[in-house]
Amino acid sequence: MKKVELQIGGMSCAVCASRVEKALSSIPGVKEAVVNLATGTALVTFDPSSSSLEEIKTSVEREGYSASLIEGVSGVEEQGVEDPRDLAKRLKIGAFLAIPCLVLSMKHLYPWAQFILATPIQFYVGLPFLKGALASIRHKSPDMNTLVAMGTLSAYGYSLFALLFPEVLQRANVAPHLYFDSVAMIILFVLLEKFLEERAKTKAASSMKRLLALLPKKATIMREDGGVEEVDVGEIKIGDVVMIRPSDRIPVDGEVIEGRSSVDESVISGESMPVDKSPGEEVIGGTLNLNGTLKIRAQKVGGATMLSQIIRIVQEAQGSKARIQRLTDKVAAYFVPFVISCAILAAMVWWLVGPEPRLTNALLSMVSVLVIACPCAMGLATPAAVMVATGRGAELGILIKNAIAIEEGARVTAICLDKTGTLTRGRPQVERLVPFSSHSKEAISSIAYGLERFSNHPVAKAIDQWAKANDITPMAFDSIEEIPGKGIKGEKDGITYLSGKPELFSPDHLDGIKIESQSGSLVVVGSSIHGPMGYIVVKDALRAEAKKVVDELRSLGLKIYMMTGDQEVVAKEVAGRLGLHGYWANCLPQEKASHIHSLKEKGEKVAMVGDGVNDAPALVASDLGIALSTGTDIAMDSAGLGIMRDDLTLVPRAIRLLRDAIRIIRQNLFWAFAYNTIAIPIAAGALYPSFGIRLSPMWAALAMAMSSVTVVSNALRLKRA
Repeated sequence: MKKVELQIGGMSCAVCASRVEKALSSIPGVKEAVVNLATGTALVTFDPSSSSLEEIKTSVEREGYSASLIEGVSGVEEQGVEDPRDLAKRLKIGAFLAIPCLVLSMKHLYPWAQFILATPIQFYVGLPFLKGALASIRHKSPDMNTLVAMGTLSAYGYSLFALLFPEVLQRANVAPHLYFDSVAMIILFVLLEKFLEERAKTKAASSMKRLLALLPKKATIMREDGGVEEVDVGEIKIGDVVMIRPSDRIPVDGEVIEGRSSVDESVISGESMPVDKSPGEEVIGGTLNLNGTLKIRAQKVGGATMLSQIIRIVQEAQGSKARIQRLTDKVAAYFVPFVISCAILAAMVWWLVGPEPRLTNALLSMVSVLVIACPCAMGLATPAAVMVATGRGAELGILIKNAIAIEEGARVTAICLDKTGTLTRGRPQVERLVPFSSHSKEAISSIAYGLERFSNHPVAKAIDQWAKANDITPMAFDSIEEIPGKGIKGEKDGITYLSGKPELFSPDHLDGIKIESQSGSLVVVGSSIHGPMGYIVVKDALRAEAKKVVDELRSLGLKIYMMTGDQEVVAKEVAGRLGLHGYWANCLPQEKASHIHSLKEKGEKVAMVGDGVNDAPALVASDLGIALSTGTDIAMDSAGLGIMRDDLTLVPRAIRLLRDAIRIIRQNLFWAFAYNTIAIPIAAGALYPSFGIRLSPMWAALAMAMSSVTVVSNALRLKRA
């Protein structure tokens, strides 16, 4: 399957997004299509053997919209209106003509001047609405453009007829009122709404654009003849040597091969202090070189760099669709036909049983209903909040992978934390080595070093560092095999050597052997000939912020558990110090997942926080997997949310952000539906019989304009989360 992102031009409301999504989903070979009104994009997953990119683009264009491929992470810069200058130009012309038209109408002066002022507004300033309405009618899918066009053309046509043939209306006892001012102001207010909406969406996308600004456009590469050449970053290939001068941003991920400098990595790690770099050390694209000149060999370029992958994940998250949005999609399919029906019904009631002037009242009620309805607000309610939340998360170092993660994270009631590398620093140190019987410490340490140097587990790394510091010679093995959750074994001359948990050895081998009670991790070393030969005690200190994080999570109403592969005595000590609700020790990877399932069976919504390969099954089994950046790729791939900085305090902050996002989404949906539920009856004249209150088309248009702007502005509050 192939995944592409398209920029969709011409969408104006939720109906448009639904129409494009339906067209894309109907193409043979398309597995999934998600259209986002807020970003103006479509994320399409399809089988290249069954359909092509050209077919996908053509299907969108047949619906009356434009489609262009977004290539690379920089494509987000093009998101927004197709031509903001055209929108601003139409808005200025509209204001220049509409205001004098309104003044003349209020003073009942110069009817032909009103006509002259209103006509270019109707057919030039409002041309995008007319074109959109024609396209929607042609495709039998009316949208917001249809409502605006119907409302303004009805008022314009009636006013023109009254201007040309006033005596016809007078003979029918109908006052020949003119509504050119309403036409002008409706179009002006709707254009203003589009302009303000785009401004708000630009602010919502500002976090993403700040990330993009970290990617330099040019770079200096070293040629084989010793010369230098400035090239576009996209031209850099793996293996190229790139020269980074002071104050330059690093364009690729790579290894320093020459020079020394300090690099500001705060955009990735959150660490405010610069990191010294020298030959052999790695640098990350998007970080800032502060003083010395560096030469680095490119290892990851273009979309493969860490920053590019972060941006791509955020882009896809912003384009994803939350389950809560399905209600909006269903309503959108019937919304415009329903509004048109309400408008016709209101006109008929005013015409048949309303007070005089009946025709005028019927026309005004119909136009008011048509222009006050707002499918835009419904369409923007969820995606606007998702866009701002994912962007804000990226700024904080919280990588939200999709909208589903926001929903699941907001519902979490219990959280399970891995111990090593999560609650602890993941940098344990060897405390002591205790031999059994007459076995020498040198033999035990040689076996342990020879085996553990092939493992990525923090305990293994501690033994590796300890052995190097003590000049221990590792035993060489014919083969090595890691036993997940237990340890590692090696073969040499037909003998099996083991290093890991006591469970690696049979109870008979351990029977009668005294192991001192201790609170560190226990690594038993032995062989198939000698059995257990001794053990190594490795201790890992708790993170300084661990207690504060647990307290914050508890204040959020969460039950807090710990799962660890360490033995009972270690787990009990850590759980007691942190005041956890419970813990599980000696956990294998599949057992961690089993404990997650048991909590879910009790009705809990569970989040899992981990960083290692052994946490991957639990991350997948949980309702929300949270992977720490210090962990492995498989852990990050298994999670719905990534913490991109070595900062455990971002876990409770992430939970708060997800909860705030869902709260904003619910507020937006309530406002959007409540607005239309209340506004349409008022526009139809429901308050007139009891209170004598009627809503003019002009004020109806203003109310519609403010509704979608309110929804996006409410979503922008998440930027302060």
